[in-house]
Parts: sequence; C-alpha cells; structure tokens
Amino acid sequence: MPRYIISLGSNIQSGATEIQTAIEWLAGLSELIASTPVYSTPDAYDATKPCYANAIAVISCRLDAEKLTASLKEYEASRGRVAGSKEVVIDLDLVCRETEILRHRDYSAPYFVEGLYLLTSGGIFNR
Repeated sequence: MPRYIISLGSNIQSGATEIQTAIEWLAGLSELIASTPVYSTPDAYDATKPCYANAIAVISCRLDAEKLTASLKEYEASRGRVAGSKEVVIDLDLVCRETEILRHRDYSAPYFVEGLYLLTSGGIFNR
C-alpha cells in the first residue's frame, strides 16, 4: 500500500480538537503510521487571519490519490468546512504520495516544513 503525507489545519478556536478528531478519522480510514503533535503557525498567506492549529499525518492506504483526496474533502464538508470561508474548521490536503510531491505550494509552506521537521528530526518518523 502506498504511503501518503497529509497536512491538517484549522483556524477556529477548537482547532486542536478538530485536528485530533481528523487524525482519529484517518486512523479508521487507513493505517496511521505517524502523526505530529498539534502545533500553531500564523496564516501563511494573510497575517490578518487567525493562527492555525496544524499537524501532519503519514498513512498507508489502499485508495489511490484521487479517491483519497475525495474522501478528505468529504470529511471536511462533514465537519462544516465551507469553501472560501475565513473560518477553516478543518483542512486536509494530500501533499505527498511516497516520494512524489503532489502539492508543491503546501510542501514548501512554513506550516508544512515545520511538521516535516517534527516528523523527521523529532524522531517521530524516519523513512
């Protein structure tokens, strides 16, 4: 089964709880290999917006990238995510499949770089 790296984010007051709930959901959908603790970062694109609670999860899943992405977006909608809203209840993005970067913008963003550092240098996960 391929490994995927998923970026999780939320900018609401209960964002850390939303992240933990999403990680539990991912564990039920697939094999959860590793996840970071929740950490906080400023909005990467607009400093006037609230800070984000973030995490990164590594999963192994039988779904292909397209079906997994669809499942992630369905989960977001089920939690009340509204596209274009300043309030991001939960954001789940499939950033990598194995060693392939699928979302270059996210991969180089500070919120993702910090999570990768936690996964690799923090001893949580090493490839």
